[in-house]
Amino acid sequence: MGMQEQMVGCFAAEKAESWLFILVGVGLVMQASLMLVLDLFAEKRGDEYLLALRALPTASAPAAGEAPGQAAEGPR
Repeated sequence: MGMQEQMVGCFAAEKAESWLFILVGVGLVMQASLMLVLDLFAEKRGDEYLLALRALPTASAPAAGEAPGQAAEGPR
């Protein structure tokens, strides 16, 4: 095998490797774009969820020294 044939073979291998890196990079950019779009939807859903949670009625916490099942007595 001559020197020129070795160089052509080496260049072909480098060209194939560079295409592989390009395709991997394009795939990663596509995945990152999809994740960004899905994250925007998740953020919107999270905001709606928090609004719904804040709209729920809350129970009052027991006063200091009371058991959780005992009702607090009001002023007599």
